[in-house]
Amino acid sequence: MSVRPATARGARRAATGGAGASPAPRRRAPRAGRAGFTLIELLVVVALIGLLMGLGVSALQRLGAKDELEATSGAVRALLRRARNASQEERHGAVVELDAERSVVRARLKTTITRLSFDAGGGAGGGADGATDAGAGAPGGAGAGDAVAAPFAVQGTLGFEAEVDGGELADGRLGDGLLFRRPGAWAAVEDRPALSPTEGVWIELWVYLGRLEDRLRARGERAPERTEGELARAERAGASPRPHTPRTSDWRTGAPDMPPVFWVARKGKAFALGVTADYEVEVAFTGPSPEHGGDVTYLARTAPDTLRNDRWYRLALSFDGERARAVVDGIPRALAPVPGFEVLPARLTRDRAPLALSDPDPEADLFGVVDELLVAALVGAQSVPIPPSVLVVASAPEVAFDLLGQLDPARHDEPVVLYLTDDMTARAAVEGVAAEAPAGTQTRADAAARRVAVGRTPLERLVRVVPGLPAQRVQVLVVERTGLVR
Repeated sequence: MSVRPATARGARRAATGGAGASPAPRRRAPRAGRAGFTLIELLVVVALIGLLMGLGVSALQRLGAKDELEATSGAVRALLRRARNASQEERHGAVVELDAERSVVRARLKTTITRLSFDAGGGAGGGADGATDAGAGAPGGAGAGDAVAAPFAVQGTLGFEAEVDGGELADGRLGDGLLFRRPGAWAAVEDRPALSPTEGVWIELWVYLGRLEDRLRARGERAPERTEGELARAERAGASPRPHTPRTSDWRTGAPDMPPVFWVARKGKAFALGVTADYEVEVAFTGPSPEHGGDVTYLARTAPDTLRNDRWYRLALSFDGERARAVVDGIPRALAPVPGFEVLPARLTRDRAPLALSDPDPEADLFGVVDELLVAALVGAQSVPIPPSVLVVASAPEVAFDLLGQLDPARHDEPVVLYLTDDMTARAAVEGVAAEAPAGTQTRADAAARRVAVGRTPLERLVRVVPGLPAQRVQVLVVERTGLVR
């Protein structure tokens, strides 16, 4: 048997471990002609990346601004609808405020605590026939022989009851009212936690004033000494939010800034509504102030002769933690703080005194008739902060719904339109400045800082430029007369 010499292929197989072994991989030498990226190519790539990033960021910013405008518009629309629903459920008006100073749109919704009418009351001297000699519902003078009316109770809603002491039934605004003509006559609603809302309060009632000057004593005449019963009732009513000025005809010489007051309704020191001898409406609120480290009392009045005697007025006070108001016949009146009482508390104190109509103190009692009392808490509803990129423009500073959920006809004679935009041209038009003003100037800075504008002039300026703006840069909300929000 001859042996065949090993071939080169066979030798390689033997060297690698047999016929089944795979050959060793070959290594290729690098090609001498292959080159990397040049500097110019790298610069071009970096420039393209920067351009694409810039376009992407710009697109994202535009998308974010659009989303912010739409989100703000949706939040304001939802707030308007919530206020309308609350007014229907509570059978009481709700107001949405456009606060230009704080750049927010807020709703303060009233939650009724109780209502008191006096048609179901009783007691000596009550009824339309026993009240007056001076006309329907008008308070007459209390003669020396007049018998003091026996105390009686008046039932209110939600289990509240008013205990009337010295008051009488008389012709009211709607049916019977409660007449206070005797010194120290008053009515008390016993305290409950619900009757002392600390976040905010709304008191509203009809008032018919007698001649308040008839309650002022002649110069030098002293007030009669109070009996133990009068002192006990005054202590029960709680401390007054401000010192009482003696009811004398020359009070201006001694206390020109503190005229005699006729309290209409008050809850101790927490809140009070009154009328001064100058026929001003006076409101008072007491509560803590973080800046002053304790309780403060805010006292303010309308202009003299805001009211007059021998006619009915619908008076209201409100406090919501940020603002105090006096409302006469549905119209807010300007308030001037009394020197030394200018600080508004952050919330109301919890005073355990009863809610008093009139006052047991003869130096502070009411001389007149009250009817249809409403006590409500002002609940802080959702507030929509307006972002710096969005501008809200409306013709009026508030949208008021009546108890049916419709626009309040006493405040709105046409549908309410709100415009929301994030366009700088629109901002410049509202501010009345040139849209091409250089960026960074004071004028443009002021325009950009404004987020809420109310009034006919800003609205008319905006409406003129709206047709030329991109549709996606303007959102329009319309509140119809029926209260529908679209």
